Amino acid sequence: MGNGFGKFTNVRENEQLLLENKTGRILIDKPTSCFNYFCWTTSTKVKQLVLKNNEWATITNEIQPEHNRIVFGPSTYRLQSPYEKFGEVRKCWILDYDEYIIVTSSTGMMRTVVGPVVFKPNYNETWTNVNKSILVNINEYIMVWNNNDINQPIQHIRGPTKFIPEPHQKLFTNPETKNFIWKCIETTDIKGCIIKKADGTVFLIDKPQFYMLDVGESLLGYVDKTIINKHEFCIIKDPDGKIVIFNGNNPDNRSFFLKPFHSFVEFNIENKTKHILSTLPAIIPYVFVIRTLDNVSLELDIKITYQIFDTLLFGSNPFDFYTHIINWFQNELLNLFVQVNLQDFMKSYLNLAFSLITKGSEYFANFGIKILDIQIINYTCKNPVILEFINQYTKTQIELNNQLEKVKKECEIFEIKKKSNLGPFIKDFMDSLGDLSNEDKVKIWLCSSK
Repeated sequence: MGNGFGKFTNVRENEQLLLENKTGRILIDKPTSCFNYFCWTTSTKVKQLVLKNNEWATITNEIQPEHNRIVFGPSTYRLQSPYEKFGEVRKCWILDYDEYIIVTSSTGMMRTVVGPVVFKPNYNETWTNVNKSILVNINEYIMVWNNNDINQPIQHIRGPTKFIPEPHQKLFTNPETKNFIWKCIETTDIKGCIIKKADGTVFLIDKPQFYMLDVGESLLGYVDKTIINKHEFCIIKDPDGKIVIFNGNNPDNRSFFLKPFHSFVEFNIENKTKHILSTLPAIIPYVFVIRTLDNVSLELDIKITYQIFDTLLFGSNPFDFYTHIINWFQNELLNLFVQVNLQDFMKSYLNLAFSLITKGSEYFANFGIKILDIQIINYTCKNPVILEFINQYTKTQIELNNQLEKVKKECEIFEIKKKSNLGPFIKDFMDSLGDLSNEDKVKIWLCSSK
């Protein structure tokens, strides 16, 4: 309200009046019912700042920034200068027991505020969002980078722990799990691992444990324990190329982990790669084609029985013995059967093959291998005419063999009867039947003799 020369207003208890003209500003802090001021002066009523519990706001001064400050509730605040103004009312951060924030001051100093606490900032401070502490369980660890540590900037921290980083620390993310947790390496009685250290050296972990990688270490791979029986053995090459034989006859060699830079000598057996061999007799099945003197092509199904009897001799110069045995016998059989015609082959193929056992044993004895047997299980021909001849010949031979066996048995029975004296025994048997007729006694004897 005014009279042409001024204006009138009232100021309440919880208000302040800010007057501003070209010469400056005036702050009326006392309550009044009719305050008069010039018409060329603008006025603004400013309500006092009411802050509840855990609330805060800024008070800034336009001409004296050193008086800028933050005020907290529960309380009420009034302007102390006409050049001050209230900022937005905000809630204080209430940090739980597993929460934290990182605060940066106006000078660049950083600090970590850890809950449970009500965070009340200072003026010109900035802070991060609320973060959760990192729970590291047992047999887990985290990788931490510390910018303030020149000597050891990277650290591995093992659980169980609750980790809250310092302002100059950051965590490495696990690319597999997309979090900060890294699993310790588990080794058992049957599974070890090979670790490469920061200096490039390599070592084997062969004891059951949960191993935490040190800074600069890396996992090269896992190693399964090799277990061999008493009749088995394996050949290992060390980094220098020297041969080491682990024999199951030695109890200390029956279970072991392959050391770093050592390798098994492997063999191709039945189209499978194997590094554990047996000293027991073993069979090699093989099918190949031969040609007789009369140019008949036959497919032979053979089985070769061999045994490694000297592991030291065998291991001194390991070679692809399985294929070599097959090739050697195949060449020998081809040379034998090409010298006989089909009919002679069918008569004597078993004896011809058997003759190679001694020769093969002498040859492979130089490698620690003994040839025990060679059998021709079956042979066949793709030519139907020759196949029919072979089948008929085989059938005839079987019948002749059966007849021969029958004659042999009859001769044996005749010789037994000839050598045995049954007369007294028959007479005593007849007398024991008493007064029966002779005809009845004979019938009883025949029945009992059957």
